[in-house]
Amino acid sequence: MGHARHKFTLFAARWMPPDEACRLESANVRGCRLARSDAGHGLVAIWRKEWDYAVLVNRMSYYFEFDATNRVLRGTFTGRVTDEEVMTFYRLAGEYAAQLNPSAGIVDLAEVASFEVSVQTMRQLAKSPPAMPERSHPRVIVAVSPHIFGMARVFEFEGESTRPNLHVVRTREEAWAIIGVQEFEFEPVATAINPSNVDSTC
Repeated sequence: MGHARHKFTLFAARWMPPDEACRLESANVRGCRLARSDAGHGLVAIWRKEWDYAVLVNRMSYYFEFDATNRVLRGTFTGRVTDEEVMTFYRLAGEYAAQLNPSAGIVDLAEVASFEVSVQTMRQLAKSPPAMPERSHPRVIVAVSPHIFGMARVFEFEGESTRPNLHVVRTREEAWAIIGVQEFEFEPVATAINPSNVDSTC
């Protein structure tokens, strides 16, 4: 069964101003290297000496990663998700897709604790231009809970004409199978977009 191979451990997903990121010494990230996102959305990636990193999103419950080898863009939600966050996420997904030109996309909702998004918002997003314009590119939504699965199906149904290769599944393994990749090499989008944007002053 396919799985994602990561080079990191996600130890935090909370607000952290970029200029304070180096104060995480108490969280056992001494000797880190800091990569600042030039997207202007508060995204900070921190590599530990063991090449672990944490993604810290400014008051948001999501983060983006990219696998340059397999050209897969993945957005992951955690905790509480609201209408505003889903709308912003969708806009950013389109921006990242335009810069990275992925051949597949994954939206991972498996770790969501509270999905406070209206049906109207899901329908509005479904009628918007796809984040990945190429209709044939596979895109998969991983939704574990019955409620979130049902909301994702609303998005799938309402956007079927512009996203014919969209799939809603309950497990990550199903997503891997649809994408056709056995192992992934994800890294923060900040690094994928601008690999030289690294500050080693921590």
